[in-house]
Amino acid sequence: MQIHFPIKPKFLLPLAICFLLMASACKKDPKYPADLPKVTVVSATIQPDNTLLIRGTIESSGTSVFDNVGICYNSHNNPGISDHRADATLRGDTFSVVYDLWDNGPVFDFDSTYYFRAWAVNDDGYSYGNTIAADSLFLPSIMSSPCMPALNTVDLGALGTFSYSNISAPSNRIDATTSNGFTVTYIFGSTMRYTGGYPFLTTTSQIMSPGFVKVSFTNGTVSGVLDYGSNIYINHITPDVYDVIICNAPWVNNSSTEYFSTRMRVTY
Repeated sequence: MQIHFPIKPKFLLPLAICFLLMASACKKDPKYPADLPKVTVVSATIQPDNTLLIRGTIESSGTSVFDNVGICYNSHNNPGISDHRADATLRGDTFSVVYDLWDNGPVFDFDSTYYFRAWAVNDDGYSYGNTIAADSLFLPSIMSSPCMPALNTVDLGALGTFSYSNISAPSNRIDATTSNGFTVTYIFGSTMRYTGGYPFLTTTSQIMSPGFVKVSFTNGTVSGVLDYGSNIYINHITPDVYDVIICNAPWVNNSSTEYFSTRMRVTY
């Protein structure tokens, strides 16, 4: 036998109100939407120590607990936190991320444009700030050299000064020929695209290291290799064009010391 306990009409209204309150408690009050952080990237600059410094500011941390802030980047113009995300160093309302541009080789392709974007997170979720493009930022400051030879010439000391008739730059090297038949070859231990504002150094080693260049030349009769330790000044003029200067670099010619100077404009 089933026993029914009918609900008296006077209890129906309070029960209905209770159910409505329970249902509304499962929904976020539309008057209080998620309050996400607001962040901005303000600058991207190359430092003298071969690093790229990205700085930003926190405009608002939101009303919930602030968790973290950082930078993401990619070569497309809408990077997200899955694209090379880095946590920032936070100091008050400012933050920064430092990228080592030369970490066992170039970190970036310096013929490309990269987009850096600020991100932040609090208990309400992730938010993104603005995006800045960095291309000419990767062009180091112009390095001054102690000499300025005539453009596209090479001085081989007692052998004479000659004009380059052809200059090419295949991967990680420069091949140049002179009007009188000398071939001058530069072999880089790493890409020549980025110098970090510092000169490369000549080397005689067969085992190349980043930052070093082996410079040799021959005409079939006379051959030479620049001694270790001379500076090679490579200035990035435009995204594809470089100015290469060597001043009075010693080399040995039949037990006597000669000096090599050159300046060339290279498209790479």
